[in-house]
Amino acid sequence: MRVIIIIGFIFTLIGCSHEITLQSLDGQQIGKATLEFENNNSGTIHLVRSGMIYQGQWTAVKVDESREIAEQYGMGRKKYQNYLQGKGNYLMSAQSTLISKDGDTLNCEFMYRGVTAHGWCSSETETFEFVVKS
Repeated sequence: MRVIIIIGFIFTLIGCSHEITLQSLDGQQIGKATLEFENNNSGTIHLVRSGMIYQGQWTAVKVDESREIAEQYGMGRKKYQNYLQGKGNYLMSAQSTLISKDGDTLNCEFMYRGVTAHGWCSSETETFEFVVKS
């Protein structure tokens, strides 16, 4: 199984649709994707890889960072209290299984917070990263 090391990417989450390139570690473009946000917790992915079209829904959940925030800022601090009250820029973790017409699957994961995100997809034989399409 060929595994490519996962490298982060940054893209702006302004608007509801983002064009993304899929790239191997050596910089070769291996496909493209459109990531659409229906709201902050869900959306769709449309991915083209090796002539195959994969599609699917993604959903996200808030990553619990309360312990890390409490350790860094202290439990009595405003930053920690705001986090507990639902005020803040939360780290979200999203997952999706994309399916082609032939029944092939790609498992995709990405994390985002505000305007930054990183992600990857994997099949039975490889893993590749998402990269900002410039």
